[in-house]
Amino acid sequence: MKVTQELKCHSILVRILSLRIYFTLQAKFIADKIAEEGRAQAEANRALVSAGLTPEQRMRMDIEIADKVSSNMAKIKFPDIMIFGGDGKNSPTNPFDAVGLDAYRKIVNEIGRSKK
Repeated sequence: MKVTQELKCHSILVRILSLRIYFTLQAKFIADKIAEEGRAQAEANRALVSAGLTPEQRMRMDIEIADKVSSNMAKIKFPDIMIFGGDGKNSPTNPFDAVGLDAYRKIVNEIGRSKK
């Protein structure tokens, strides 16, 4: 009977140690995985920074550009009355051309493309 109890105790200890080892290895695996993901993210950020802007910086810059463009476009004063006509060479028939808005939009678009 004494041997049976010792075997049961031994069996329980082996199970406890096995579980401790399992959970320790599992915790180490998770910690290593988190560390590796952190290193991968840091490497990706380094690559983005060396290439120019991070995605967040690019987004903020695009928002600032759109804000500036829209606020400047809101300040444009259009004439109350416009008369079009003529031979078509020197007289604009497009209201955007008449006030220079189309040229302004093209310039803004070119500036935005050159920064990418």
